[in-house]
Amino acid sequence: FVQSRRGVSRIPSVMIGVDNEKLDDPARIVNAFASYFANSFAVDSADPDKLHKGDKIFLSEWITVEDVLTVCGKLPTTFISGEDSIPSFLVRDCQYCLAQPLARIFNLSISSHVFPTRWKTAQVLPIFKKGDKSVIQNYRPISILSNFAKVLESCVYNILFGQCKDYFSSNQHGFLQGRLTVTNLTCFTEFIMDAFGSVSQVDVIYTDFSKAFDNVCHRLLINKLKNFNLSKTFVLWLSSYLTDRRQCVCYKNFKSDYYKVSSGVPQGSNLGPLLFIIFCNDILSSLGDCALGYADDIKIFNKIETLSDARDLQYKLNLLVNWSLSNKLNLNVDKCSVMSFSRKQVTQLHNYVINNCSLKRCVMIKDLGVTFDSKLNFNTHITTICSEALKLLGFIFRNSRELKSEDALKTLYNTLVRTKLEYASVVWSPIYSTIFTPRCIPRERCRLWLSASRG
Repeated sequence: FVQSRRGVSRIPSVMIGVDNEKLDDPARIVNAFASYFANSFAVDSADPDKLHKGDKIFLSEWITVEDVLTVCGKLPTTFISGEDSIPSFLVRDCQYCLAQPLARIFNLSISSHVFPTRWKTAQVLPIFKKGDKSVIQNYRPISILSNFAKVLESCVYNILFGQCKDYFSSNQHGFLQGRLTVTNLTCFTEFIMDAFGSVSQVDVIYTDFSKAFDNVCHRLLINKLKNFNLSKTFVLWLSSYLTDRRQCVCYKNFKSDYYKVSSGVPQGSNLGPLLFIIFCNDILSSLGDCALGYADDIKIFNKIETLSDARDLQYKLNLLVNWSLSNKLNLNVDKCSVMSFSRKQVTQLHNYVINNCSLKRCVMIKDLGVTFDSKLNFNTHITTICSEALKLLGFIFRNSRELKSEDALKTLYNTLVRTKLEYASVVWSPIYSTIFTPRCIPRERCRLWLSASRG
């Protein structure tokens, strides 16, 4: 709603390509986007399909008709469709007619270790990030897959997760049931508060991987799947699922040339996030309790009382650096940083390095949507979210004057404003229980807004 009213999703008619060339032809624009997005992928050194050879498994009922019905019933009632132009609402509305043939196709796919080729194609929509809207580099790709493929992936996800759920590191909080950004931040905050209780400081190293999801090496991922308690049938099937994928960029009824996806987990898929956290699981297990991850966002930390503690943190950082090299994921050193949390008068400032490059220090950082300061008082975070909530409230007010339904107005407030105010409040609100009260301006503004709508 907000982005559509602000025109955020609109692509200018004239774009600037990677080589600073002006493009005004939609056909050239989509191919320029395709060329830019294609460069995100790494070239794999081996075909995973060649790593596994064995006899075919006879057709088994891995997926039941009831499984298909359950997944189809959860599809959104939208017109979104992939390359096959079959919208999700149609699959959902026709689920009782489609469930039996789909279940048979899905089981045949798994038993023969072959993911359907036509379902490996994705349509890509360029989505603006920030900066100049006419610059192609300021866009990120969003992939739209076949709804049938997504149903199959959801069914397989339920099977795979059951096979490997007990093997995930407790330090991984991304894409796992019962673990969220909030649980990650809560564990982190509790560690710092415990250190403050013993008058200690905590040094934290925030890491950043360059396009981690796009650069996962298929060969390495398949090898990790073999060691992750997955049955051979699904390892072989996933090998087919990952390889020979392709994409095209769509814009104004124009399609780019197709380009190969040579690395990474499929974006927009249901299996992609699960495969990624499997890929990263070994490093989080190796780092121990003083590390927390949310997908590719990994931070390592330690209570610092002596020089030995700082050396221990550097050792863990070296483990992460070596892992990134052996797993072909590039650490973006310029975006990695270190921060010291302390309430002492004098803070120990230790130097931490990646490949002989010292990490930049910061006194404030935004971690999974919450702004942390070195004293852990969250003043800046509270001021920021109140300001953003006020701007959103004003925007909604200006664009919904025709709404007279109080329920509709309350829904807009609760969905767009209140969620921003209350996000991760369990992390920052208990620190100082009264600090938020005098700044709760959006709630009062909302009362005035509702009163005006009645008039």
